[in-house]
This record gives sequence, C-alpha cells and structure tokens, in this order.
Amino acid sequence: MLKKSWLLFVICLVVLHSQAQDQHFSQFFNSPQNINPALSGLFDGDLRIVANHKNQWRTLPVPYRTYAISADGKLPLGLTNDYVCTGIIFTNDKAGDGSYTTNQAGISLAYLKKLNKDSSSFLSLGIQPSLVSKNLNLSKLSFDNQFSDGTYNSAIANGENFNRTKLQYLDFCAGLSFYQKINQHSNATLGFSYAHFLAQNTSFFSDKSAVINPKFVAHATFVFNLSESFDLIPVILFEEQNKAKEIVAGSQARFIFENRSDKTRAFSLGAFMRLKDAFIVNAQLDYNHYRFGLSYDITTSALKNANNRLGGIELSIVYIMKRFIKVNQAKVICPVFL
Repeated sequence: MLKKSWLLFVICLVVLHSQAQDQHFSQFFNSPQNINPALSGLFDGDLRIVANHKNQWRTLPVPYRTYAISADGKLPLGLTNDYVCTGIIFTNDKAGDGSYTTNQAGISLAYLKKLNKDSSSFLSLGIQPSLVSKNLNLSKLSFDNQFSDGTYNSAIANGENFNRTKLQYLDFCAGLSFYQKINQHSNATLGFSYAHFLAQNTSFFSDKSAVINPKFVAHATFVFNLSESFDLIPVILFEEQNKAKEIVAGSQARFIFENRSDKTRAFSLGAFMRLKDAFIVNAQLDYNHYRFGLSYDITTSALKNANNRLGGIELSIVYIMKRFIKVNQAKVICPVFL
C-alpha cells in the first residue's frame, strides 16, 4: 500500500507540474542520440548500434528502469566529403512496478558539413521528430477509497478523477554540433540541442496547463592523446528544463594497449559529478568494434538518507562497423571521432 501510494504521489508531481526531467543516462557519451540529433553519424565508422540500460533507486518504493536502443550511420555525398546522417532510437522508461511507462520512438536526420579542405573540421545540423506514448496502469495501484474496514477490495472504485490513462503526442528536437580534429589522435566535439518545441499536454487529468517544458542541452567532449598508450577524455553536460538544471562533469583515463584500424584494445576508468545529485564511477572496455561500459551512481543529495547512497547501475554496449576504405591521406584527413 505504502509503495503504491508513494508511486502515485510521484506520478502526480510529474503530470501536474511537468517539472520532471526526461529519461537520461549517466553514460551520456555512450547514448549520443539521447542528447543531440546532430551527433548522429558523428563517429569513426559507417554504422553504430547502441544499447543502454539504467536501473535506478532500487532501494526506494519507486525505482526507475530505463532502456534504450539506437542505430545511426552516414552516407557520403559524392566527392564533397559531406555526409547525410540518419538514425533511429527507441527508449522505454518504467517507474515502480511498471505502472507508469513512457515509450518513445524517434528518427534522427543530420547533415555533416566539411568546413576545410583537409576534413579536420565538421559542422552538423540535426533534427529528431519522435512519437511518445505514456501509460498509467491503475490495476497495479491501490487507493485509500478501495479499503473497507481495513481490507483492500479491488472491486471498489478508486474515487480518483482520471481523465485518461494513456496518451500519445508528437515531439521534436533540433541540434547543432561541431567537431575539430586537433591532431592524429586528439579532437574536440561541442554541441547544443533544444527539445520539446511543441509543448504538449502530458496530464492524465483534465488540467490543460500541464505541458512538457522545452529543454536546452549543451555538451562538450575532448580527447587529449598524451602518449601512444594514454588518452585523457574530459566531458561536460548541461541540461536545463523549466526550473530544473543538471550539470555533469568529469573525465575518463583511457589506457591503450593496441590501436589499429582493424584491432583496438583499450580500458578506461572515469569519475564524474552530477552536481547536487550523485558521484558517478565508470569503467569501459574497447575491444575491436565493441565498447562495453559500466557505471554506478552514488547518491550525494538529500535522497541518500532514503537509499543509503545506492543510486543505480548502468550498462552500455556500442558496436561500430567500419568498411576500411582507403583514402588519399595527402588530400583528406579521415576524421577520428570519439
């Protein structure tokens, strides 16, 4: 009873005040289409497939489980070294025992423009229309009105004034990103995105003012190759939605054992801080065309008193397919994206 009542309370906060954040991953650098559609196709390869899973707040009555799978790639435009990039992404977010579920399916389209003759600088503009569905399963909830003489009876009406338990709406996101190759193994990627242009109503009640607020995102990733066997990779993410702000900053240290076009062996350790919320530790393995990521959130906010600092575990798998097309290095520098 307590667990389900607490879940209903959280849901009411979401749908009535629309101040909850979108689903997000601590390993945002391993979920590029979630933060900016202009990152679609911005990698060293032809096809990228990404899977993410986050299990958050398992010790609380309302745990969150988030899943995402995406794929993106790029096609060259003749001899211009410009690219047309496309991608698809599916996300599923469940709160509690599956009683509050959000599904989203999006298509990313981006144009990757070469800015100089040696192809060391690129500018990308991307858009991402998506379809969002939300579902509230009342059969998994119990309400005070359904208790008679201290006994729960599901046949009794819950007495709540829900206008609907399912809703769908169109969403839209646009973004811009810039890539600069510093040298053969060092680079920088900067970007911005703006989501929820359409301000859709997301309430399960008759309240028409409960709209999803626009969200602004800024991000930066730097790869500094300090030696043949070591990279330092600082990252930062800033998100703002209504009155909620999130800043994640930190760095990974990548130890490189082998780095060839057909064979990669590397291991990374990272530490990040989500300000006023959590400390994040991360480990990552690069093995040929695969990247395996594991991270854990250690709660530092006031919520630590309820969850004993046990924020949640997150997993990611990235697969990148390359075709290894030979190019004239005197004229073209192949961009090596993170």
